Amino acid sequence: MSLKEEILGLIEKGEGSTVDFKEKKFLNEPQKVAKTLSSFANHEGGKVLMGVTDDGVIEREKIENKDVEKIMTISSNNCKPPILPEVEIVHFDEGDVCYIRIPKAPTPIKANERWYIRHGNTTRTMEFDEIKNYSTVEITPTSDAIDIESILNEVNNYKTIYEDGRAVPYVESRLYKPDASCIIYANTFNHFYGTTYYLEDSFPQVTIDDLRKIIEKYYSIFQFDHHVSAFGISQESCNWFGYGPLNFLNALENQDHRYAKMKNSGSYIHHREACCFIDELNDTIFFIHAQPNRKNRTDEKITLDYLTVGFMFNSIPYDNIYRDFFEGIGSTPQFIEEIHEDLTLLRKIESEFKGDDYVIETFGSDRGNWVCGMITTNSNRHIQTYTDKLILNLKDYHPLGIKHKYKASNVIFTKIPVGGFQAVIVNYKGNW
Repeated sequence: MSLKEEILGLIEKGEGSTVDFKEKKFLNEPQKVAKTLSSFANHEGGKVLMGVTDDGVIEREKIENKDVEKIMTISSNNCKPPILPEVEIVHFDEGDVCYIRIPKAPTPIKANERWYIRHGNTTRTMEFDEIKNYSTVEITPTSDAIDIESILNEVNNYKTIYEDGRAVPYVESRLYKPDASCIIYANTFNHFYGTTYYLEDSFPQVTIDDLRKIIEKYYSIFQFDHHVSAFGISQESCNWFGYGPLNFLNALENQDHRYAKMKNSGSYIHHREACCFIDELNDTIFFIHAQPNRKNRTDEKITLDYLTVGFMFNSIPYDNIYRDFFEGIGSTPQFIEEIHEDLTLLRKIESEFKGDDYVIETFGSDRGNWVCGMITTNSNRHIQTYTDKLILNLKDYHPLGIKHKYKASNVIFTKIPVGGFQAVIVNYKGNW
């Protein structure tokens, strides 16, 4: 059967769960194109005949190679993971038809931050159970030779926050902007100017236990040169930030405790919050970004939607260790992506800060603890910030117990390249 005969046969049978007709103007709305392509990929695969009306009439339109390129660009940029459809132009006397074949995806495809599926001759949003049953996070076991608990504790305790004279797992602050998302206060070394490369993959829905397994797999593979691990969690008017993977997991699980003050103050609590965890290696930043769901019961375990796991690079990485990590968490990123903009922004500032609470860095019991950062209530409203509390990271540390005046010299903002809610690493730097 020729391709023309196959198309005419599909037109005669009409639209259904695996066939859809679209007029050429369909290309003018990239979000609808991505939605349609992903819905077929999340079902059984399918075929789209562009240049055919809903009534099965071939339009008198000319379809060119640039139209095919547009389809491929949308399927690559607007769908995560990207879809690779087969696209052909077929010429009829009445006009051209663009024949798009979409394969069934091995994992759910997200379009416009949602998951869609074909239902009869229509498209609908995927249900929670459909996403969950489509693909689950399968983590390969960590080697018994690695004491992963000791590694997690060591990384977690590298920096400790003291508030009102006692160690706390995180700091609660108020957001100045309700639309601001994950704010992470961390003294990172890597800056990202010009072109940033990143390798990432997404999971539609995971449990807190799945998240812990991902973190354990990361630290079991990357056991060296960790500069700082930090996190931020945001919920409408509140932001919680701190250090360490175990503190991050505990903060997520203690959602009821974190929401208690919000409830007492009458603050609106959204059905989801946003969170981001980072860990900096010598030449890259590892990140986990997700939207935790709100608990309905106190005994309910946290679940997270739209979870993205990835790395940011200044140059294209060639080390197989990244492939080993993704294979270990059961995912396979299609390719290294890149973004052409300055993700890091540096601003000079001059302002004194009063620091009553502090962050200490532990170098070992024989050397004692050193103050590496100050937690301060932001009274300098002319300085751009997101929250009423922040951490001022010190260039030169000083011994615990000595009071100083602290002056900020600059602030560095670094965006994490994730969709949905924004995540920003904020690094106030200063001295005493």
